[in-house]
Amino acid sequence: MSEKVLTDAELRKTYYKDYGLLLDRFPNYPIVMDGNVLRWKRKPLMDWISDQIPEGMNAVWIAAHRNKFPREDLYEFYQEVGYSLAGFLEVFGDELDLNC
Repeated sequence: MSEKVLTDAELRKTYYKDYGLLLDRFPNYPIVMDGNVLRWKRKPLMDWISDQIPEGMNAVWIAAHRNKFPREDLYEFYQEVGYSLAGFLEVFGDELDLNC
């Protein structure tokens, strides 16, 4: 599927306010339209790294709950594997207190 990188203005004008709030909180992460899904632009290296974890995302969450890395690193991981914006808000929206 082809993806289109969205500008800040396109995202704020065309899509939900919540996504603009994500841009305010994470201004350095590009957002793309992948088919009909808005997601963070994935980095191929992170795809490869996540594929190397046999337990998948469960292992990442176990490590996060054991405080193996800062919470900001978990946000960054989800962004760099190209998580959808809707999913990101569902998982992290409350703790980021974006007033969504």
